[in-house]
Amino acid sequence: MEEESLIIVLEELTHEQKKQANAASEIVVAVKDLKLQVDQLQEKLLATQSSNDRLDSSIIQRVLKKELLDFKLSIIKQRHNVIHKFQVLLFPEQDHKLFYKVVFGRWFLWIIMMVFLNYSYRFFLKWTDDRKEAIIRQLEVDQYRKAWTIYYRQQSKSKKRQLDSIYYNIAR
Repeated sequence: MEEESLIIVLEELTHEQKKQANAASEIVVAVKDLKLQVDQLQEKLLATQSSNDRLDSSIIQRVLKKELLDFKLSIIKQRHNVIHKFQVLLFPEQDHKLFYKVVFGRWFLWIIMMVFLNYSYRFFLKWTDDRKEAIIRQLEVDQYRKAWTIYYRQQSKSKKRQLDSIYYNIAR
């Protein structure tokens, strides 16, 4: 039994070792490929540096200086006096339609807002006045009711019957 389990374990180990050997060989091939690519890039870099050395930088500098001088001269020739003009415009010189659209649109909006605020203010004042009036009336009614109950409690039974009949006759 132990021999069979040892054989199985050894087979698994050899199988894993083969996998690792294959992976290692693939890594070696990839590294060699990368090394070849790096060598090719170095050769190209050396080739471009040698061609850059062939160009004379003094020629380029002279051409650039000449072009800068020409550019400065053309700027000097085109110089003209700058006139600063202060002007207050009530209406624009261009885009009249857009100006009127914005200005009158805003005026119209402000007028609508003012009308709305005016009516809402009036409504609020009327509502508060009505509310105050209702509260005052309720207080008056409460005073009469309190006076009636106090007067009613102080009376005899016959007088209470008479007051009840008056109360019911008024309610009808």
